Amino acid sequence: MNIGMHGTASITMLAFGLFWNAGGAFGQCTLHSTNQIPGVCDGTLYLWDCQGTSPDSVVWSNGDVGVCQALPGTYAYQAWLNGSVVQAGSGTIGSYGWELDLQFTGLSQNFVYGLVGGLSIPYCSTSSTITPCCDPQADDLEVYLVQDGVNLIQDPCTGCHSHSCISGSLGFYEIPCGHIYWVRLVDLTCAGQVDFTQQSFIVHNNANLILDTAVTGSVPGFNTGSVELIEAVPDTTELYPIYGPVTGTAVLYEGLNGSSIVAQYSGVTDAIWTDLDTGYYRVCFAPDSGCQVICDTLYVPAVPGNGVAESQSTDALSLVPTATPGILTLLSQNGSAVADITITDALGREVTRLRIVPGPFSVEQLPRGVYVLTAVQGSERLRVRFLKE
Repeated sequence: MNIGMHGTASITMLAFGLFWNAGGAFGQCTLHSTNQIPGVCDGTLYLWDCQGTSPDSVVWSNGDVGVCQALPGTYAYQAWLNGSVVQAGSGTIGSYGWELDLQFTGLSQNFVYGLVGGLSIPYCSTSSTITPCCDPQADDLEVYLVQDGVNLIQDPCTGCHSHSCISGSLGFYEIPCGHIYWVRLVDLTCAGQVDFTQQSFIVHNNANLILDTAVTGSVPGFNTGSVELIEAVPDTTELYPIYGPVTGTAVLYEGLNGSSIVAQYSGVTDAIWTDLDTGYYRVCFAPDSGCQVICDTLYVPAVPGNGVAESQSTDALSLVPTATPGILTLLSQNGSAVADITITDALGREVTRLRIVPGPFSVEQLPRGVYVLTAVQGSERLRVRFLKE
């Protein structure tokens, strides 16, 4: 409090010094306001930087003369020179302390959870005419995260050491899960210790989250497999648990340890990844309201089926592989017109001939091996190689 009062006293001396600079014609003066910091120092209003002769006196609507030192509000003034009012207007004293704006967030690239936002005083060092009544010094500012009202956490953090009252960027990272937190500011210059207990944050725990998944096998080399995240099931007996339905970011990685992403989906409760070859995959889920990232390793097994490759055709006809042994599907953009199908073996010998409407058809009677299918539908022609398991 002494700092604020000393600051006000120096402003009063400066203001009167400006008012009594005699000489020349009167010019307009600049209105300056210092805002109150609650519990620290009071706000003021005064005229300064007068162009030409300064006024004899400035009378404020609350009765103050020279400098208006008052509670937050708007006050009118009249500047007098040689018995006449030469300038009139009004000014406002605001009330602004330290303001906190933080949000709990998960950074999607590496799922590092944290509290990110800002901590600042409005108008601090941003204006020459509106300033706080006390000027916090960055070297005297430290910011902490209070865990469960007991433990102090400061690192890893950005903006916690020598915190600036201007930009106010602040971020706490790698926050332990399953606790309640609030921010503590230590301002040795002005405000002292400030605890933002009204803005507490619960970092929920989801260490026991279960990923309910399903896997479909693939015909080797033909990418017919799939991995499905059906839902994420929370354990509501954990300390500060999360509750279903659980939304979050779902990512499928290829391999046991690799970072190659098959696909990533945000804000989902379930997801499915298709067109997968046989092999190992990792499905990871980061709940929006939780803390831990949960990963499961899954294996897409090899299954017997039909694969298709080396298609030579127009866009109108195509052969689609399936995971059902002995079944292929002919697709056509020309509707249900009848197509003639000829199948030859690896030696070029004809093994079967069909006349079908486009759709699924059976090659179950063929022995295991590689075949060439030729389909003709009107002017459209398809030639494609497929594997019969």
